[in-house]
This record gives sequence, structure tokens and C-alpha cells, in this order.
Amino acid sequence: VKMDAQGYECKIMEGMGSKVANSIDAIKFEWDSKWLNRQNCTNLIPIFHNYGFDIYLNYLGGYICNPQDKSRVDYGPSALDLFAARKKPKFCK
Repeated sequence: VKMDAQGYECKIMEGMGSKVANSIDAIKFEWDSKWLNRQNCTNLIPIFHNYGFDIYLNYLGGYICNPQDKSRVDYGPSALDLFAARKKPKFCK
């Protein structure tokens, strides 16, 4: 699933509930604190963790294939492509 909701990602994640979330293996999304803060979406990363996802960084040319520390809940002011997955993605061999 790809999610780009201009800061409404928290609303989408909260609205989908655990039954739908548990049927999804991976979600690609953009972290942009400007948009997230405008919609008061300050707990997006913990929401992903609560649904059993690990967070991976997507950078130009590939992915950082180790899950990010679960205590990290903010990725700073710049826009980043992130990837939430339940298990290590296939491209991370």
C-alpha cells in the first residue's frame, strides 16, 4: 500500500482498525513534519508500531534494511520516504 495523505496519515491509520491493518504487509509513506504537524498527526510512528510494523528508511538508490529503533518517533523537519513492514522486506536480502 502507498499512503500520501498530506498529514492525514494518522486519521487513516486510526480509522482502518486492526483487522484491516493486520491484512497489510507493507505501507510506503512520506514523513513530512510540516504536513503532519498541521493535522496534529504527532504519533504516526507509534501507531505503526502498535499495529506491528517496523519502520525502514527509503533513500535515493535504495533502502536502509535494518528496522529503525522503536524509540524513534520523529524523523525531523525534512520530507522522507519511509516504509512500514511487518517483516524484513524481500528486497533486503
